[in-house]
Parts: sequence; C-alpha cells; structure tokens
Amino acid sequence: GYPPSPWSHSPSPAASVLGSCLQPAPAQAPVTIVLTTPSPVVGGGVSLAPEPATQDFTSCSWYRSAITDDNSRILTYYPGPSPVQQNGPTHTGRETAGPGCALHIAGLTLSDTGNYTVRIDSPTSPVPSTTVYLRVSEGVSGVNITMSPSVPIEPEAVTLSCEARGSPVSYSWFKDNEILEAGSRVLLSSDNQTLTLDPSSRNDSGSYTCLATNTVSSQNATVRLDVLCKCDTMMLAFTEDWEQLGHQPNRLESAGHTHVPGSQPQHQPHCER
Repeated sequence: GYPPSPWSHSPSPAASVLGSCLQPAPAQAPVTIVLTTPSPVVGGGVSLAPEPATQDFTSCSWYRSAITDDNSRILTYYPGPSPVQQNGPTHTGRETAGPGCALHIAGLTLSDTGNYTVRIDSPTSPVPSTTVYLRVSEGVSGVNITMSPSVPIEPEAVTLSCEARGSPVSYSWFKDNEILEAGSRVLLSSDNQTLTLDPSSRNDSGSYTCLATNTVSSQNATVRLDVLCKCDTMMLAFTEDWEQLGHQPNRLESAGHTHVPGSQPQHQPHCER
C-alpha cells in the first residue's frame, strides 16, 4: 500500500486561518448602570455610569427611552485625545458625557424621570444595550389640610384631606400625637391622603396632624377638629334668638319670657355627656 499522506491528519494552512477568523469574540462581562447619586432630587445632578467601564470602545450613545431609537437619542460620545460629543434630538443642554461613557445630567427636573439606555460600540468586546430607570424626587412642601364640613355636628361624617407638593409622597395621620389606623369608624383612602370619621362623635374632637414624607424630606400640618352635638347647636340657636328678643321688649312679653332684657335666660338646654 501507499504511505499515508503527511496532510491526511493536519488541517490546511488556509483552513487554520479561516478557523481563527471564525472564533467568537470574547464575551463581555454584563454591564450595569450605577447612579452616583442614589436618590436624585429636583435641582441636583446625577451621573449614570456603566460598570464595569469599557476601555476600548469607539463610541457610545445614550437614549431617553428603553430602546435604542434615534428619535430618543440624547447624545453620542466619541472618546480619544479630543473627545467629541454629538447631541441628539432629546438633548436638553443639561447632559454631558465623560470618560467610561458616563452620562451626567445637571439641574434635574421631575420630567427627567424615566428610562435611560446606553449602547456601547467596541471592536473587540460587543456590549449589548443596557437600560436603567431614573426616578427624580422632589422634597415635601406646602402641606395643607382641608376639612368638610367645617363645623361638624355628630353623627355626620367628617372628612379631612391632606395635600402636599413633592414626588413621590406618602401620608400618615395622627390624633393628639397618636398615630391613627383604619377601623370601623376611621376610614383611610388607599393613598392615605383622606381621613373620614363616619359616624362622627364628640369624642373625635382633638388635634389632627397629617405627616407627608418622601425620600428627600418630610413636613406636617395640624388642624383642630371640634365635633358638636345637636344640643350644642340648639343652645346656640336659643342664645341667638334670646339676644335678638332682648332688644325687642314687646316680643319678650308676647313670647312669655319673664326675664329682664340683658339678663341670662333662666333655662338653657343641657347637653348630656
């Protein structure tokens, strides 16, 4: 037989070169976006930094959305000795890019809240796009309580509503510095902004405080609630009628009253406690 060919078990040089070209690029470690300010606030600034930082990228683009749509592109950054920033349709003049493709946003507003996506182009280590959600908060201010009706009479329902500026805001209610929880007569709305006492009672009278809180700050407001009983209103009406009659002696006589105008009535309604 013939001796084995020296090429029978070895790939050709051309095949070796082709095989090396088809080798997949080394996998890039997953990229996450880290906020340099964990709780960004209105008027402040924040940096969105991809980590781990890619050193050999040729360009990176930031988008104000969850997808890499050019209509939502903020900017494209080209690193190098003289870095270039090419602004996109959603650039507001407050965004800049820096080393490592970090996005810096100054003068934050509530409208900056939303998704931000980065796409990094690298010849050696392709990086998939990565998205992060940015929430901008506003400190609590302007806490105010409204009460309806303004002069409640038991047992009619009384509603206290609390409003505050800020984002986002959570609410808590206190009576005479003791926290209030929902019960058979104490009703709280799903967001705790509204407190309803139904039916109301004279025992509900006291100081009511609404505490508004978020990750930035907290503020409270307090109102005084006085629940009247029907006998209280009867007494008020009786006193008003008597004072009017006190200036009209003839009507005093016709009404059968024996007291002298200017003196106190001998009989007054009594409100049982």
